[in-house]
Amino acid sequence: MISQRFHSNPRAEAYCDGSVSPALMKGVTSSSLNYSSQIGRIAVLIPALDLGLLERMREGVLTVKGNPDSLQMEILAIRRAGTILVQKGIEHFVIFTDNPDAVVRAGVDAVRWTPPVPELCWVSLGEIDEAGSVSPSESEKGQV
Repeated sequence: MISQRFHSNPRAEAYCDGSVSPALMKGVTSSSLNYSSQIGRIAVLIPALDLGLLERMREGVLTVKGNPDSLQMEILAIRRAGTILVQKGIEHFVIFTDNPDAVVRAGVDAVRWTPPVPELCWVSLGEIDEAGSVSPSESEKGQV
């Protein structure tokens, strides 16, 4: 079911990302590194559908020279987002990615580049005062 937000906005937005890493998630709060094995991951978020998708893969994640192929993961994320939107019957959409090469190479007309999110947005913000300084929330105090 499409959320109310989509009905008020005729163009659905999707946000996607892809990466390759030796990190293996063991659980919600634990991981390990295995440099002999690279794992590709894609993430797709479509707020109008209240949908978030995470996928991992072990094949096709390296270039012919054996290097991590993050560009292919970005392209896969874009294409997956497009497929989901079309399958859900959404005709008007835009897909955002932070990789300008993927925008060109994905072969999807509705994809647009968006600059990477500033580092500040990746930390838990706690409270921001009027000067823009970040104060940790009570649960974050004492954590490194």
